[in-house]
Amino acid sequence: MTIFQSIILGIVQGITEFLPISSSAHLVLIPELFNWGEHSLTFDIVAHAGTLLAIIIYYRKRLISIFKSLLEHRKECKYTKLIINLILTTIPTVIIYFLLNDLIESTLGSTRVIQFTLIIGGILLLIADIYSKRNKETAQITHLSATLVGVGQGLSLIRGMSRSGTMLTLGLFFKIERKKLVEYVFLASIPIISAGLLLKSIEYVGNPTGEGIAILFFGFLSSFLSGIFAIKLLNKLIDKNIIMISAIYRIILALLLILI
Repeated sequence: MTIFQSIILGIVQGITEFLPISSSAHLVLIPELFNWGEHSLTFDIVAHAGTLLAIIIYYRKRLISIFKSLLEHRKECKYTKLIINLILTTIPTVIIYFLLNDLIESTLGSTRVIQFTLIIGGILLLIADIYSKRNKETAQITHLSATLVGVGQGLSLIRGMSRSGTMLTLGLFFKIERKKLVEYVFLASIPIISAGLLLKSIEYVGNPTGEGIAILFFGFLSSFLSGIFAIKLLNKLIDKNIIMISAIYRIILALLLILI
C-alpha cells in the first residue's frame, strides 16, 4: 500500500462510515476496482480508530455532559433514558454479531451480495425518507424503537447494508425527529465501533501484520478528518435531501456494478 492509497481509503472510510452508503461495500469495491489488493488488519484498525475519534471530538460536549451527570450520583440523572436506550440498541447488535458473524463473513461478502444490499437498502432508505417528510408528527426514542434500531445495526454486518443507513431507515419509520435521530445514531455507534476495535486488536496480537508508520498515520488522519466532515454534512443536511441523495446514489452504484 502507498501513502496515496492510504489517504484515499481513509477518506472513503471516514465518509462512508457516517453517510448511509456503506463503508464495508466501498472498502471492498474500491481496491477491487483499482486492483490495489486487500489492506491489512492494522490499517483497518487505525482507519476505524480515526472515525471513532471523529465521533468523540464532534460530540465531546454531549459526552462530557453525560459523564458529568453520571458522576454526580443524582437520584434522577437526566440522561438515564438515553443511556438505557443506548444499552438496548447495543445488546441486539452484539447478539447478532456473535450468532451470525461467521455465517455473514463466509457467505454474504461477495460483490453480488453487495449489489443486492445496496439496492434494497437504498430503496428502503428512500421510502423511509419520503414517509418521514410526509408525516410531520415526530416521536421520542422509546425502548422498543431503540431495540429495533439495534437489530438494524446488527444486520448492517452484511456488507452493503450500512450501519448508519439501517439505523436511519428504522428511525425515520419510527418518526423520530431527524436531528435527534442523527445524534442518537452516532452516539450508539461509539460502543459498537469501540468493541469492533477491541476485537480487531485482539486478532492483530495473534497475527501482527501491517504497513509502515507513515501509511498508517495518513490513513488515520484522513479517516478522522473526512469523518468530521461527513458528520457535519449529515447534521447540516438531514432536514434537506441528503438522505434521498444517498439512497439514489446507492441504487445507481449497484446498477453500475451489475452492468460492469
